[in-house]
Amino acid sequence: MSDNTRRSITLAAALVFVLVFGTLGYCYLEEGWNLTDALYMTVITITTVGFGETHELTSTGRWFTIVVIGLGWSVLMLFASHAARIVIESEVRGIFGKKKMFRRILNMENHYVVCGFGRIGGSICSDLAEKGLPFVVIEKKEELAAQAEEKDYCIIRGDATSDSVLKQAGVESAAGVVAALSADKDNLFISLAARELNPKMLIISRGEEPGVEDRILRAGADIVVSPMKLGGQQIAKLILQQMESSSASADGEEGLASVLGFSLRIFRHTGDDITTVARVAERAGALSVAAIKHEDGSMEIDPAPAMEVSSSDSLVLFVKDKPGEQKAIAPELDDRKILLADDHKALRHLFARKIRSAGYELVTAADGLEALQLAQEHTPDLMVLDVVMPEMNGYEVCEAVRAMPRHKDTPIILFSATDTAEFTSRGQEAGATACLRKTSKSSELLAKIEELLEPVPQAPAPEAPVSTEAAAALDMEAAPNVDPSGILDQSRLLELTDNDIEAIREVIGDLLSETPLHLERLEKAIADGDGENARREAHGIKGAAANIGCIEVQAIAAKIEDLGRRGEVGACADMLPALTAAHERLKAELRRIGWDPSA
Repeated sequence: MSDNTRRSITLAAALVFVLVFGTLGYCYLEEGWNLTDALYMTVITITTVGFGETHELTSTGRWFTIVVIGLGWSVLMLFASHAARIVIESEVRGIFGKKKMFRRILNMENHYVVCGFGRIGGSICSDLAEKGLPFVVIEKKEELAAQAEEKDYCIIRGDATSDSVLKQAGVESAAGVVAALSADKDNLFISLAARELNPKMLIISRGEEPGVEDRILRAGADIVVSPMKLGGQQIAKLILQQMESSSASADGEEGLASVLGFSLRIFRHTGDDITTVARVAERAGALSVAAIKHEDGSMEIDPAPAMEVSSSDSLVLFVKDKPGEQKAIAPELDDRKILLADDHKALRHLFARKIRSAGYELVTAADGLEALQLAQEHTPDLMVLDVVMPEMNGYEVCEAVRAMPRHKDTPIILFSATDTAEFTSRGQEAGATACLRKTSKSSELLAKIEELLEPVPQAPAPEAPVSTEAAAALDMEAAPNVDPSGILDQSRLLELTDNDIEAIREVIGDLLSETPLHLERLEKAIADGDGENARREAHGIKGAAANIGCIEVQAIAAKIEDLGRRGEVGACADMLPALTAAHERLKAELRRIGWDPSA
């Protein structure tokens, strides 16, 4: 508690004491006075307002009034002078404090400028202060700026998207800028302005909307960080840990790494008996034991063979992989380039992974306009375009690309979730080379790409069977079927990712970041009576649900998409509770396999 606060409390208590003292004194000394009369007399005596006496005072009462006047005026004068001093000190401190702060900022070099002091910006500043790194905060909201000032941070009050404000913060001599505002457009403007003012510094920007990363990077940012994506990845890592722990072998072994046919394994001794390092190595078929971690947290590197291993001790074993366990070598890179455009982040990641693994160079786009720009910049040898995309749909992009002389003969594959005669005819009219139905299997797309690029003929690779390890990772039987709950088709998720645990991590992370945002926008579109936006957001939910095999959510979202296309927004509203309930059942099913939505 500050000195001013303590003094204010003391003076307030003194004033209350005088009021109580005077009230009780008049009641005691003057006969027939009640508490109201006594309190009124005390107040007019202290304030000297000149009103007449409530009752005729006795001689003793007059002497008592003199005492009350002396005490009251003393306390009131002390209180008034204290209040005036606080006001004057505050004004003087504000003037000199600002000048001192500006001098501190003016003398700074190689510091960091943090734009925004919200939850994320405040956390960044706290860490920078803890590490002793110099920084300046830019914040236009007065309440947030006051919080930064209370922590004695260098603060500039103003709009961080303004060049003049950035210059006040010393951006021209700064080592880096962190754009941590909540609006992506503001962070994009900050990245653009900061890069123009200081081309050499590091720029880190926050990004929320799917697909905004590339735009902010093009504006000048070096790194774009999505808090929602990071949170999803962290949850996905927890799921993976649960998956890996469930797939550990019965004897306590768990894989860590594999290089050139050799692996590290963790052996956890879960029995109550005491064994030795040598016995564990012999039992596991290990070449050697690299380390042992005891239950109390202590670690022994290269332990002696005779060292005892107790319950809950963990050993790092160096073992040779069994035949067939080595990973396949990646194919040699092809010099041909493919453009992939899809607004669904999960499918874009998955198909990009497969196309790159086939050896092709790849560029990706999150909407139609970006796809058209990349087609002009990179001159790809083949394009894969989703039909339903924001900004420009696949048909429009295809027509625009075909109008370019250099892309008159470039193979273009149109991708659609529905394989109808209208899709094929419209695709052909737009100039598409092939029209494919978008499915969870990547083999059909890769086969068509190879066919159009005229590769060396080879036998098609068989579909990878669902591995026991991946099935166990999703809490399934070795030969998985659709989950009995009917909510999540786990076998479809495994098929979609070709048993790739890393891909499963990405798909779940994308689901976490995309679906809640689509639901929120869908509800707003329905409330606004906007059928087109309702259709677009339902399409996004449908795609996200299809990515993991959630048939119920996918079907309801498809129905809303169709209603939105026809402009029946009232019917969309009737379907919204069913979609929300299905989404909650999906989250419950994900909890069953290890995902905690509240984490």
